[in-house]
Amino acid sequence: MNSLSSEPASKNLPAAHRESSFAARGAGRKASPTACEAVNEVLGNLIQVMKRYGGLLPSCLDLETHDMPKTDPGILPGQRSWDRALTGGNLMHDMPLLGLLYSLGETQGQSTFQEAADSYLDAFLERCINTPTGLFPWGEHAFWKLRENRLGDSIKEAWPEVAEKPWNDGLPEPAWHDHLRQAPAWFWGKVEKKNPGALQRFANGLDRQWVTDNRDEYNRHGGIDRPVRMGRGSRSCDFPRHSGFYIMDLACAWRNNPRAETWEQMHRFADYWWNKRQSNACLRVESRSPVKDADFFDILCPSQTLSLGISLMDAAQVLHADEPVVAAEFFERGRAYCFAYLEAPHISQDGHLVGGYHTGSRTPSKMLPVFGSVYGTYPQPQAAVLCCAAYRHMGESSLLDLAMAAARVCRKDIATLQKENAIPALDAGLTMELFADLHDLTGESEWLDAGRAAWPVIKDRYFCQGLVRLATGEDWYESQQGSGFLLHGVARFAMMEESAPGIPPDYSAR
Repeated sequence: MNSLSSEPASKNLPAAHRESSFAARGAGRKASPTACEAVNEVLGNLIQVMKRYGGLLPSCLDLETHDMPKTDPGILPGQRSWDRALTGGNLMHDMPLLGLLYSLGETQGQSTFQEAADSYLDAFLERCINTPTGLFPWGEHAFWKLRENRLGDSIKEAWPEVAEKPWNDGLPEPAWHDHLRQAPAWFWGKVEKKNPGALQRFANGLDRQWVTDNRDEYNRHGGIDRPVRMGRGSRSCDFPRHSGFYIMDLACAWRNNPRAETWEQMHRFADYWWNKRQSNACLRVESRSPVKDADFFDILCPSQTLSLGISLMDAAQVLHADEPVVAAEFFERGRAYCFAYLEAPHISQDGHLVGGYHTGSRTPSKMLPVFGSVYGTYPQPQAAVLCCAAYRHMGESSLLDLAMAAARVCRKDIATLQKENAIPALDAGLTMELFADLHDLTGESEWLDAGRAAWPVIKDRYFCQGLVRLATGEDWYESQQGSGFLLHGVARFAMMEESAPGIPPDYSAR
């Protein structure tokens, strides 16, 4: 089994190199800050904000005051008001930032970064996780209201009338948990050491994702503030990628404490889409959709299929030492999903990747935008980064070829970031992550050159007043639009450009 090591690439470097200062790199060139200097300034300012909030970080910040804005700063085209954490923070949005702080603390000897990351996680585990179901207030919809120190619900903040709407049990509609992205193994490893009971309670809480007690269909939404089930609706909303998130969570929980209920739950989620797959085809975006819903009905989703495949291989890596037979089974299933992704009708000779296609005709229903992601549609660099993740597991050259073809389109179109407004930080961040990862995988200077060409545009359009804009042409910070991915991608590229100890890749945007 080929798999990505969780150890940083710099592990075996001499101590003098491992302890070099991230902040000091590029010192003396003040006319235009280097990528290292720019990222370090933002991290320093975010750490100061975190100290004011007891370790946690607001999702939204004013660029001038570096504090939560007093009024709603507005909304981007394609952004949903009921996914935001305007009055609080969201750890899932901050996951790449947290990973960056830990990586820099470990590889650069920067104790300030390590301490800030620990303070964030300690505060979250102490203050935010005592929900009735054990599910965390993170991801899509649920968050933590900082000033009120309680669970937040972005749906009810966007639509106050929902707060009074009765649910099936006669009580007000519950707050809904949606995982949104992968929680990496390193994160659960930290939770294991700090509060293993939190990991086990979260694993128990994932049972709330099943819509009925029969547990034959799940929904990406599960009750967080009381143990209710969603029930069946006209759409199943059982996105394949979410089952991969749950499988990974449960694999980490099993490794920590091998309970029968965790084992059963993990296999139930692993079998769910495996029993619904079609030969040589990607998975549907959801298993049940009304015919009138053209965006979902009978649409096959390559990115969801690839995401689930990688999550299964990640889980196999977690389980390999203790459960090699099951690990091998998960790994082979993950490979099968990734090969199905390669069979999708990508326009690979032009480097454009398909976002969805119709069953039978294989006609694309949408192509991924190179830049300009909106809710429900990741940008092209996200899919290319995941191709790199799958390649690290499988060693399949077609995945790397697809990632490189997509990356060349990103490089060619980088001027779009300069010309267009409302392009989220996520898009630029994943582009830099892609260039850095391809350089790491191939050693080719082409990808460092691509990062060097992109950096001046990204610096000009996103880095502002010691923070980063949520999108080009906008004037506030908001982690929901991928600020953490921007900082991670730029920092990883910067370390490679300076031949400094490496930062592990972030593949959580899946």
